[in-house]
Amino acid sequence: MKVATEVEVKWDNHYCKEESREDPGGSEFCPEVKPTALEPAYRVTYSYMGRPLASDEQDGKRFIFSIYLRPEELSDQQRQALSEGNVEAAAEYFELGASALTEKRIVINEDASTFCEGNYVDGEWTPADPKCQDQIKFQIIREPSGFLAVQLSVSQPAPATGSAI
Repeated sequence: MKVATEVEVKWDNHYCKEESREDPGGSEFCPEVKPTALEPAYRVTYSYMGRPLASDEQDGKRFIFSIYLRPEELSDQQRQALSEGNVEAAAEYFELGASALTEKRIVINEDASTFCEGNYVDGEWTPADPKCQDQIKFQIIREPSGFLAVQLSVSQPAPATGSAI
């Protein structure tokens, strides 16, 4: 297949303004995007089962994603297997891994902080001692981000062995 490596974006203000009045979602042609440079690539598509997304009204559990590889990233044997659609042969060359990502968050360090006694009265905090000042300390923690890092390893085929007589 060919993958766009450069695009040209054209914006027609009059057309796009009219389209936005007719359809609040706008038009897929605003702006108009045309590829200007294409490069050959191989697409490897993966499918997996997972928990449905909260935004998915159909409760879909099957997901797919694709990875695009330059021809020079693959050996002749790998390109041939992919071009022929030989899934079993092609699958031997790819190893897919995933790991959970974490993110840093700044949170209140409850153990190192001190808070003044008080009560909420009519939705407003009223300290028991008006001279008391909260002493709040923060800390950085790492927690799961909800995203996965996917890593694809492309193994090079072992050279053919044999002896010529």
